[in-house]
This record gives sequence, structure tokens and C-alpha cells, in this order.
Amino acid sequence: MLPAAFALLVQAGAPALISAPIIMPAPPPVIRPMPRVDTRPVVTLQVRVTGGGQQLYSDLMRVGASGANYSQNSRDGAEQACPGGYNVQVRSLNVSVSPDYGEDSSIRVSASWKRPQGEGCGMGSRTAEVEQTVSIAPGQTVRVTGDAGLVVELTRR
Repeated sequence: MLPAAFALLVQAGAPALISAPIIMPAPPPVIRPMPRVDTRPVVTLQVRVTGGGQQLYSDLMRVGASGANYSQNSRDGAEQACPGGYNVQVRSLNVSVSPDYGEDSSIRVSASWKRPQGEGCGMGSRTAEVEQTVSIAPGQTVRVTGDAGLVVELTRR
């Protein structure tokens, strides 16, 4: 049974209300991501990192569109027993190289080196970091120098 108000409209000669087309909202737009095409060639770099007068890392890195990285972490007990049980010495090295999308020869390099401050209990640690964009042509060597003797040397093959 029809509601009374609707029945009155039909009897009063309002056929336009009954036969009016139903307008549906437009479907949402379809957004398709454009595939990213990186036409830059993979760059091979000899990467050498030194700090505190010692070699921390030396190897080849192949740098593609997503870059390349190396990470090393260690936790050792201190040489002596410490009050409160905190006798941990932490060392880490993180090296990352990636293309910089300014020039074809630009490489972004970052390195972080963490080492114990001393051999005693609760001495803490120290961190040295570098982050820089360098331009490096094939056959060229570039050095990036940071604090505490941290040096990253890149040679492009």
C-alpha cells in the first residue's frame, strides 16, 4: 500500500515525479600510477671507509636507482665487570650511497660510525656522521671527511 502523501501526488496529476529519471552519481575517477622508469646505468663504486686511523670498510657497491648500503652492528661486554650490570660496548657502521637526481654523475653518500668512548664502565659511545652529495666521473676518486677522522673515499669504476 502506498503512503497517503504519495497517493495524493499521483491523484493530483503529478506524473513527472513518478516518471522522472533517477540520476546516479558519476563513478569516482580511476587513477593509475605512472611507472617510474630510471634509465640511468648502474654505477660501480669502490667504497672505502676509515675512522680513528683504522679501515672500517672496503668493498665494491653497485648503485642502481634504489641505491646501495652496508650495515654492521656489534654489542660486546666490557673488559671488566661493571656495577649495575651495564657492561656493554656498542659499535656500528652504516654506509649508504644513492643516485642524486640532479646530474647523472651526482652520488649522495652518507655514513655513520658509532664506537665506545672508553674502556671503562658507563663511558657511553660517540657517533660521527657525514652526508654529502658529490659529483664523481668514471675513474675519479672523491673523499668526504667528517669528525673523529671519519673518511669515506669513493672511486667510480
